[in-house]
Amino acid sequence: SRAQAHRIRIASALDHSPRLVRLLSHETNMTRAAFSPDGARLLAVSEKAGWAQLFNANSGAPISSRLEHADALSAAQFNDAGDQALTAGWDGAARIWDASNGRLLQTLRHDDRVAGAVFSHDGRRIATFTFGRALRIWDARTGAIERVLPIEAPANEAEFSPDGKWVAAGLLGVVLGFAMLLARWIQRRHGP
Repeated sequence: SRAQAHRIRIASALDHSPRLVRLLSHETNMTRAAFSPDGARLLAVSEKAGWAQLFNANSGAPISSRLEHADALSAAQFNDAGDQALTAGWDGAARIWDASNGRLLQTLRHDDRVAGAVFSHDGRRIATFTFGRALRIWDARTGAIERVLPIEAPANEAEFSPDGKWVAAGLLGVVLGFAMLLARWIQRRHGP
């Protein structure tokens, strides 16, 4: 019958659909999450509350205490190796955390609210941007500023090129590419 054929189609579609296998819940509003590259850890974010937390993605068990900021969070991500997490917030700080246990490794201080932060693909650099008009490039290991790039308007996004020689910033709907003009200086200082 027609109804039977319809039930068979629905059952077949459900058999091939993704299934919710675990739901992580928390006492506060978690607004976004990021998986580590290997899928083993989850970085759950409560933007307005100003913190993130690392969880075991398989069991749902927390593997860190809260990764806290004094104000709202604007960014949270893992580096490509998955061994570090990066958070940034309106408290004027970007923070690098050990992704295996949540230990704070570096704090990158700013004089304005940090609108976002991103790791380079090799994990050696971090780009941060504030509501002021500058894009900062940091050494992820030492926390030292390598370069401050003036921009025409506040940025709302940034991304490093795969080779780390360029960083693109989205500025109020316009994407500008910045050549790392000191590429030779960076290569001399850090190698190829």
